[in-house]
Amino acid sequence: MNINCTCKYLFATANKTYLHLQIFNCKKQRLSEIKFTEEYLRELGLNERQIKAVMYVKEKGKITNKEYRTINGVSDETARLELNDLVKKEIFTSKGKGRSVKYVFK
Repeated sequence: MNINCTCKYLFATANKTYLHLQIFNCKKQRLSEIKFTEEYLRELGLNERQIKAVMYVKEKGKITNKEYRTINGVSDETARLELNDLVKKEIFTSKGKGRSVKYVFK
């Protein structure tokens, strides 16, 4: 779901001790990308490697199993399990099949 507007919106996410405010230009942002701050992802129970993968997708737009293994230094099986967990938690969705699978924001 792309947001097609030219204005800026103010999004606020509550944390236990403070209010974290961020201003995003919504023309090229997706709502799912906006809410994924590191603090929010930790509250969802993601490990540090998964958080790194979400930040990678925010920057690059997608991640593959090979890219996940490279940036986190894990095995193919660990990458598969952790990426599938991100899909199960509805953060990512997978596109493609087999070796060409790419993970993007849902």
